[in-house]
Amino acid sequence: MDKCPYNLMLTFRYYGDESFDQFSKMIDGVTLYVFNNDGRLIDIENLSRQSLETQQGINLKLEPGKYRFVCWGNAFSETTFTGEDNLTSFSLQHPNLNCGLPIPTNDELYHGTLNVDLPKHDILAEEIVFSSAHIHLEIYTKGTGTSTQLPFFEVQNLYPQYDHTMYTTGSCVTYHPVAGYDSEKKAAFAKLQVLRFDDDNPINIEIKDPRGSGNSIATINLKDFMAKNDIHVTGIHEVTVKVLAEFSDLDVNITIPKWETEDIGPEGPGYN
Repeated sequence: MDKCPYNLMLTFRYYGDESFDQFSKMIDGVTLYVFNNDGRLIDIENLSRQSLETQQGINLKLEPGKYRFVCWGNAFSETTFTGEDNLTSFSLQHPNLNCGLPIPTNDELYHGTLNVDLPKHDILAEEIVFSSAHIHLEIYTKGTGTSTQLPFFEVQNLYPQYDHTMYTTGSCVTYHPVAGYDSEKKAAFAKLQVLRFDDDNPINIEIKDPRGSGNSIATINLKDFMAKNDIHVTGIHEVTVKVLAEFSDLDVNITIPKWETEDIGPEGPGYN
């Protein structure tokens, strides 16, 4: 055993909402943190897409003892870590948090943890099963804005941080997603990923005048919208919530986009 290059074999899995492994389809990189029994960091491993194609996991050589492994999938340019030296201070957040810069989106994050009691004179093989740590939001508008004059979108009351258990922390903040224009749908839009929230949530979506006045032209209470349209995110891994605001001279109509309403079932309205 002393001459063996490893004594722990970790394999990564992600099943999502299916009965089969979807790890290679959904996750392009893994940041692995190894903490000892006292919660102190002893190792960080950054595994690239190329590395994960060779081995969907990692082999480690560790002293016998108790360890906690914390993994984050797809923690790229929209993610940073703070307080990494200890489990009690560990935090994941957007790099712009507390910097005075707008937060446009999060990465398509995934999370996995494992506790291991590594014995002497043995090689353990364990699995780390990942969960989705993000939700997709897609906001569309018709009747306001053009390809050259886009509305401004704000998504309010989002939690900006996770601790090592994927529990949302910190004070709620407002995200400012980048707007675009879909010429096929003839609609302005904003698409973003956010940290997980529940069906019962405090989130508001605010749409502002494309002419740059800063005036709000529509506010959508996401909890009420989801309840009205029978959209659920709690307990679902891969989920997209889609909202369409259609403006007329007299009113604004908030619905699921018409191009989604023909779909039925878990891949139907409001989901991907």
